Amino acid sequence: SYSADTWADQVIDFIDQVVKPSSGKVHLVAHSVGGYLSVVLANRRPDLVESMCLMDPTPVWGLNLPGWSGKFPAPNFALQAGKFLLDNIANPDVIKVCLDQAYHNVEAVSSDL
Repeated sequence: SYSADTWADQVIDFIDQVVKPSSGKVHLVAHSVGGYLSVVLANRRPDLVESMCLMDPTPVWGLNLPGWSGKFPAPNFALQAGKFLLDNIANPDVIKVCLDQAYHNVEAVSSDL
């Protein structure tokens, strides 16, 4: 099944095959679900991780939601909640507001992002 372990495997492969750090270790900077994946990755491959900076790591995985183990595909209630959230934030105006908050220099925020 598709799960956080699958995502962690993909990131591990990316580090091993593309990043190839000369020291053998990376500094992970992660946001939201990326924070959760960084913790999974560091737990599985501590030899790859020098440090982690987790910004707003997602709390969903630790809530033990009834009816969902965290593995994908998610049950219908989780899919509907996710669709509702994405439908309401996936527009250029909302994305620009989020990017303006994330970038120190808001002039660097363009439609190319």
